[in-house]
Formats: sequence, C-alpha cells, structure tokens
Amino acid sequence: MVMTPAEEVVEDAVVLARRWAESTASQQTTAERRTAGRLARLVADPAGLDLAVRFVDRVARPEDREVAARELAALAGAASAASFLSPADKALLGVGSRVATLAPSIVVPLALKRLRQLVGHLKSEAKRS
Repeated sequence: MVMTPAEEVVEDAVVLARRWAESTASQQTTAERRTAGRLARLVADPAGLDLAVRFVDRVARPEDREVAARELAALAGAASAASFLSPADKALLGVGSRVATLAPSIVVPLALKRLRQLVGHLKSEAKRS
C-alpha cells in the first residue's frame, strides 16, 4: 500500500513516539512506574478523572481554607467511585471529607500535601500564605 506524504509523516511520528516511550520506560525507577500506572488509571477512569478535576478546582485552588474544606466535604461520595485510588487513599479522602469543615486548618493542608505526593511532579503550585 502506498502512503501519502502526510501518512508517512504520521507513521514516522508514531515510530519515534514509540521509541521514546520504550526508552523512557526502560529507564524508569519502580516509583516512577508506580506513579505512571496510577496516572494512567486516573485518566482511564471517568469517575477518577472527574474527582481529580473537582479536587484541584474546588479544594486545591481556593485560597480560603474554609471554602476548600466545604468543597472537600462535598467530595465525600466520590472516593468510592474512583478506582484509581488505593484503599488507603479512599479511606483518607473519606475521613478528610467528613471532618474537613470541623478542622479546615488541619485537614485542607493535609489533603493538599497528599495531592502533591501523588501528582506533585505534574504541576506547579502557587504558594499559600
């Protein structure tokens, strides 16, 4: 089958991308493979992706910890639906969402710390005062 010039460019790009992916995978540490797997599960899980976006937009973004705590409390039911979360993270999110409004100055920073542990290598966060 004869390819058009555009198809040849696409084919070359796919081959190059596969070579880069294989090279990267062969040099990853166990922790990097675990993180990449978690990220892959997150984006493959519609409920997980929704939870992640809601968490970042509604909990991590607000400057006011009480607002963030109310939004964290609103995520109470979402933890069980997110298959990318480990059982420990589901439990942490469940407990955190229940007590967030009672102790926002404690719970919100802990929730943000866990977020940074999970995906800190993917984002840059503005400093909170």
